[in-house]
Amino acid sequence: MRVKGEGRLDSKIWLIGEAPGKQEDLKGKPFCGGAGMVLNDLLIRAKIKREECYVDNIMQTRPPGNDFGHFYKDKSRKHPTDALFERQFEVRRMIKEHRPNVVVPLGNEALKAVVMKDGIMKWRGSILGCGGVKVIPTIHPAMVMRQYDFFPISLFDFKRIKEESLTPEFPRGYRDNFIINPTFEQVMGTLDVLHKQPYVSFDIETAGKQIVCIGFGWSKEDAICIPIFYSTNSWWSEEEEIQIVRAIRHLFANPEVNFIAQNAQFDMVYLADKWGVEVRNLWMDTMIAFHTTYPELKKGLDFLCSIYTKRPYYKDMPGTGGPTTLWEYNCLDTVVTWESAMEIRKELEEFGTMEFYLNHSHKLIKPLIQMQRRGVRIDLVKRREIEKNLVKDEEDLLDRLHRAIGHPLNPNSPKQMKEFLYEELKLPIQRNRATGNVTADENAIEALARRYSNPVLSLIIDIRKIRKLLSTYIRVELDEDGRIRTGYQLTGTVTGRLSARESVYGTGSNLQQIPRGELIRGMFIPDKGMHFINADLSQAEARMVAYLSQEERLQRLFERGGDVHKENASIIFKKPLSQVSGEERQLAKTLIHASNYGIGPRTFARYVGIGENEGRDLLNRYYTLYPRIKMWHREIEMELKRTRTLITPLGRKRTFFGRWGPDLLREAIAYIPQSTVSDLLNLGIVRAFPNLPPQWELLMQVHDSVLLQVPVDADPMHVYKFVKHYFEIPLIVHRKRFVIPIEIKVGMNWGKMEELRV
Repeated sequence: MRVKGEGRLDSKIWLIGEAPGKQEDLKGKPFCGGAGMVLNDLLIRAKIKREECYVDNIMQTRPPGNDFGHFYKDKSRKHPTDALFERQFEVRRMIKEHRPNVVVPLGNEALKAVVMKDGIMKWRGSILGCGGVKVIPTIHPAMVMRQYDFFPISLFDFKRIKEESLTPEFPRGYRDNFIINPTFEQVMGTLDVLHKQPYVSFDIETAGKQIVCIGFGWSKEDAICIPIFYSTNSWWSEEEEIQIVRAIRHLFANPEVNFIAQNAQFDMVYLADKWGVEVRNLWMDTMIAFHTTYPELKKGLDFLCSIYTKRPYYKDMPGTGGPTTLWEYNCLDTVVTWESAMEIRKELEEFGTMEFYLNHSHKLIKPLIQMQRRGVRIDLVKRREIEKNLVKDEEDLLDRLHRAIGHPLNPNSPKQMKEFLYEELKLPIQRNRATGNVTADENAIEALARRYSNPVLSLIIDIRKIRKLLSTYIRVELDEDGRIRTGYQLTGTVTGRLSARESVYGTGSNLQQIPRGELIRGMFIPDKGMHFINADLSQAEARMVAYLSQEERLQRLFERGGDVHKENASIIFKKPLSQVSGEERQLAKTLIHASNYGIGPRTFARYVGIGENEGRDLLNRYYTLYPRIKMWHREIEMELKRTRTLITPLGRKRTFFGRWGPDLLREAIAYIPQSTVSDLLNLGIVRAFPNLPPQWELLMQVHDSVLLQVPVDADPMHVYKFVKHYFEIPLIVHRKRFVIPIEIKVGMNWGKMEELRV
């Protein structure tokens, strides 16, 4: 059935989809099914009346199986059929004839048809043109329906569409004044002028661990790119390069200039390592500042460009030309960063997150840079010994596995593991919760191992664990000085918890995921004459829940001290404290986490390897013991329904954009305690960093703990008082003041540490 366009052709807004779906085909009306409901919601929120829009599709007939690929002659979708080619031409002809104020291609196929560009996620939000008519592409509502995280991104686009629909005129173009390939005199003159600018953005481009150019922007249109290195040679004479670097160092030392960068940590590590440059007055990191207000959204400069500027997508420029293209790209990065910063500042103030950004996130940047640059020393002899032992263990386990099943099997091969688990062993098929696809990943194997006492599954799990230890930690590339480094990410999680990955140079690894115990952590050692101090927030998230939920009985349990998990096990299992087993204590510990965060009985039971009824009974016992926790869950749900926004005791704010349901509620319940604990530890780092005594160094942050190294002859009482003073920070929740205590340990390697004695 042919589904014709709907609405007046003289409408100011044209919405162009790809092809009709099932409901559209049945009813003969475009966008009347599930995708249409999403589209209608977006239009209402952007204050656009659908009846005042023209709505159509590129193809007006439904493709077999809803697969648009049927309208192409090849799988690569480069050669359209005659029917598709004719409709693409017809849509462009209609646009030129009727000249709406703005055309909105919905999805990639509409984008290709209208402006002949590919990649909707790149071009969405850009203001493009078709025959002199404005075109603003956005994500297809069907994709938003499948992945609801896209909804707020689409809403940004529709608000721009609403604004641009008021006039047929294109926005005033940028009158860019980019200085590329400057003379030495232009470089020095511009750097001198920048001392008088209130706000200056900067950005470097790198290759082969070299800074190849550095750009500075001082408005949304003015920028300079200073080439430094090209191919295998310096761009300048040795004397000129020395003078340029000296002038750049002098500029960054000026406290009167407010500097702006996108992902400042990357640039500042390079500048410090390569040129000895310290950015004295970093005013804003646009990536981190944006994340403070919109933690659930993308935060790359391409995304910021699409919502805060009127510039079209440009991030695929590198590699498309010679050095001139790279220099222009560098200038674009600086002016987009500058313009985005001015808009982000307004939103920080409007959303009430400016104070949190300035006092928490922003102040954490320099300590994290210092921690990354310093890294941690590795005992190379110990490392080789661990590798040798693990390789032998892997070989032995693999041999046992092959003898047990009677044929070779690669436990890391998804294809082989699916065949083995579901075809050979006939075990229940496990699916990825997010995609619904059949999976044999780590979670699937562990879930099956908990349900079925098959020793082969345990062997597979052990082999995979050893291989992960080898690849992720033991064989990871160290730097030339024998140290391992990690790149901390302030924007890596929606809760505000730090994430980590390899360093800016591609070496090192994520040190936050290293398993506890001496096996791997034992190879981390302090520098000569130093020893480690580990400061760990004690049972931090569980304590936070006790005060957030106003559960006074649980609060008293924590305030008395002692082993809270063992005491809970004693109450739950109705046993004297002395008779509680280690297994029961661990079960009680897991129970606290599960109940605090609203985990259901099925998930809890599967995780600890018990029956669902037993899991439900344990959860009910816990909620009976601490009834305020359930009430707190309900309070979170009510606030989420009312505002979709939660605020932590330290002032971090998050708007939840996800689709309403149990998963969203559980995520919201976990958010405040997890976020607060992370921010509390990081606040301790911010407080301690400028006050570290000589030779004391912060080395790592690992979620609830921080690792320092101090001289071995440092007074233990001084160490104790310093850590307690800066890391035990009073909190006030529901008008009740409390402190999460810090446990302090000392040792000569990270894996074997003992309580600090004072």
